[in-house]
Amino acid sequence: MAHGVGDAAADLDRMSAASTRLQALTAALIAAPQPAAQEALAWLAAHEHLRHDLRTPLNAVKGYGELLMEDWQDSDAGSLMPDLRQVIATANQLLSMIDDH
Repeated sequence: MAHGVGDAAADLDRMSAASTRLQALTAALIAAPQPAAQEALAWLAAHEHLRHDLRTPLNAVKGYGELLMEDWQDSDAGSLMPDLRQVIATANQLLSMIDDH
């Protein structure tokens, strides 16, 4: 179990990798041509995995963040807790937005 920032490098690396995957997917979605109204259903059918693809890295960020919060509760890394809470809150907001659409 990690107790300080130095001990948490692997979890932080996993969070960073998940964030990079999410950023690449989001950039590809933004750059993709918008489907015409008549093509929208076909586009959605072709991208039915999209919700899963977006949720996977967000859940990784959230999960590793929550593990780090537990590990850091009584450690010298406590000053990082507000930032970690914000990361988790943002992941929760994005997950909620994905579920709503």
